[in-house]
Amino acid sequence: MKTDIKLVKAVAGTMGFGALACACSAAPQVPEKPNVLLIFVDDMGYKDTGFTGSDYYETPVIDSLSRLSMVFNQEYACAGNSAPSRACLISGQFTPRHGVFAVFHTKRGPLDQMRLEPFPNENQLPLDRYTIAEAMRDAGYRTGMVGKWHLGGADHSPEIQGFEYAREDKTQNTAQFKETNDPKNMFSEVAWAKDFMEEAVKDGVPFFTYVSFHAVHTQWQARKEYIDYFKKKAPGALHDQPVYAAMIKHMDDAIGSLLKKVRDLGVSDNTIIIFTSDNGGVPSTSQAPLRGFKGCLYEGGIREPFYVHNPKFIPAGQTDQIAAHVDIYPTILDFAGGSVPKDYILDGVSLKPLLLGQKKSIDRAPLYWHFPGYLDKPCPGGRDQIFRQRPSTVMRKGDWKLTLYYEEWLLDGGWDKRDTNGAVELYNIADDISETHDLASEMPAKRDELLKEMLKWIEDNNVQLPTVK
Repeated sequence: MKTDIKLVKAVAGTMGFGALACACSAAPQVPEKPNVLLIFVDDMGYKDTGFTGSDYYETPVIDSLSRLSMVFNQEYACAGNSAPSRACLISGQFTPRHGVFAVFHTKRGPLDQMRLEPFPNENQLPLDRYTIAEAMRDAGYRTGMVGKWHLGGADHSPEIQGFEYAREDKTQNTAQFKETNDPKNMFSEVAWAKDFMEEAVKDGVPFFTYVSFHAVHTQWQARKEYIDYFKKKAPGALHDQPVYAAMIKHMDDAIGSLLKKVRDLGVSDNTIIIFTSDNGGVPSTSQAPLRGFKGCLYEGGIREPFYVHNPKFIPAGQTDQIAAHVDIYPTILDFAGGSVPKDYILDGVSLKPLLLGQKKSIDRAPLYWHFPGYLDKPCPGGRDQIFRQRPSTVMRKGDWKLTLYYEEWLLDGGWDKRDTNGAVELYNIADDISETHDLASEMPAKRDELLKEMLKWIEDNNVQLPTVK
């Protein structure tokens, strides 16, 4: 299998990307309403691209664009799996505000091993959320999404929640793939997105396009020629799954086709492109040195590949700024010149000053992950061998990451027994990205400082907790 060199050059060169260094200045000329293309991958782990360190998977288009983008090395999904992560993205809010904590329900796993009664899950994004699509529509944009929605049925569809154009796509099974030869329907999804963007450009309207792939979620699907190629390729130190690698390579091709369309429409200079994934990868694709996988709230379950691109006004480079998917909403709305109702709470911050090179970092409130239930199918690196995640709240503030586990907190003595009950974990992510050295006992002052701040956040926001049985 040969990489499509012409396609990679088209993406990285003739789209205008090659002139990035000289195009970006101290005072970049930002269009009043730039287009936004948000590319959202399903279940791609942090280490599953070339630019983040895979030594086996091939993502030349994604990698080429990353070199000409602002790459965030510490960017997070706001949940460990799909539905709650997407609810956070679309609403701009942490999980306690919309109540989507899990896929289907919060009571997944052996009931006799659950020491607490989970808080019930909301399976649909509440209609009173002022979504990112509604905000962009009200700011004068044409809004469209294709692919995976995962936030409710017909009465909570993307059309009802702000997307004027929607092609919600249900993932296909293996038998259907044999008929379509379109892995995870990704090329069909890209074709729909291209049609939507073309119509918006033809009508002279700025677009917000949300391309939500079903790839690279299981069931893995790829064409034979790509599978054969990766079977012959020597395994890497991290990765060695030929079918998964082939599917990722197909997705890279599909993204290349999507970006070429932006070029062909003549709107490269006027389009912001965001690339990321909804949560961590599955155990069969290593995320080392990150701990855990999809579903966990350790780094391997929530840290994401993430970059933002524009060839004219966003300088290329890398940043260690801590960011999260809830920042996407306020960031693109800031570029669009829009606003939210006074009583609507956004938990993220606008990254626009950093993206324009006006600031090197942005002060922000801590990030929070809250999961008041149980998730089955334990994964390597998890806390135990029964559940991937137990009821817990996680906080990231600066270099520090604190986790509060509610079983020990509510049943084993709480604050008074915090030195011995195992309710709290504390890691310094800057020094210990693998989360192997729990500092909760060694640094009680820092633990208690962060714990008090977390408990205040829980109280101030009426955060839903599991209950004692």
